[in-house]
Amino acid sequence: MMARGEMSLPCAPQNRHLALALFILSKVRAAG
Repeated sequence: MMARGEMSLPCAPQNRHLALALFILSKVRAAG
């Protein structure tokens, strides 16, 4: 589903989940 994200990001596929989690966390903090 996020194959494009893996190709666009220089990070490894395993780090993709961590990056996504940090992205969501940043949005939650900004909203809060």
